[in-house]
Amino acid sequence: MDMFYGFKIDGALHLSEAEQKHLRVMRKAVGEHIAVADGRGTHYTAVILAHSKRAIDLEIIAESSHPAPSHRLCLAVAPTKNASRYEWMVEKLTEIGATSIQPIYCEHSERKRLRLDRLHAHAVAAMKQSQRLWLPTIHEPLSFHEFLRSHSADHCIIASCDWKQTQKWPTDLTGSVTILIGPEGGFSMAELTAAVDRGYDPTRLSSHRLRTETAAIYAAVRAEASGLQLG
Repeated sequence: MDMFYGFKIDGALHLSEAEQKHLRVMRKAVGEHIAVADGRGTHYTAVILAHSKRAIDLEIIAESSHPAPSHRLCLAVAPTKNASRYEWMVEKLTEIGATSIQPIYCEHSERKRLRLDRLHAHAVAAMKQSQRLWLPTIHEPLSFHEFLRSHSADHCIIASCDWKQTQKWPTDLTGSVTILIGPEGGFSMAELTAAVDRGYDPTRLSSHRLRTETAAIYAAVRAEASGLQLG
């Protein structure tokens, strides 16, 4: 059953304009059943009662709520120079099950602007494709040091090829995990020092230098493989 993104308001199920357009493009007919997820754990089965160019009427025939993942994974990732690579990364992190994505501006960042509406749209598309029911929270960008001051987690990791003595990847992750991923030029030594002073474990992800978006996806997969339950 095809999945769409929508919300229940005053007892009625509503799709956004983009989702309504998608439904029409797929030539869904009156009487067909569709699945709708709100990105916050609720799954609806609905039947199409009527649709026109102006509106689509749906009737909910089944509804179920699913709890949030028991563990939480935040990827704090510097924007890539090419915005499309960051959007692709958001798609893949959504499919893997990351619970939040935090853009961070670092000393070596070449991009200082992101369109959060586009990132959200890519996350929605990935949620529907992977049949997940929870969307990651995509936060407003922060500077690296603002994020360090305002954020905490049970396990904090900063990915680095440059720190003089890195630690092995942890094998028993639980609770909440935050992973810092730097820009193409890497974190500055001042940023690495500040993160380590705040309790972040400097960890080398690979024996090779990875692109920003590759490192973020690789880290998310390793986190789940190390015990993090992402649903």
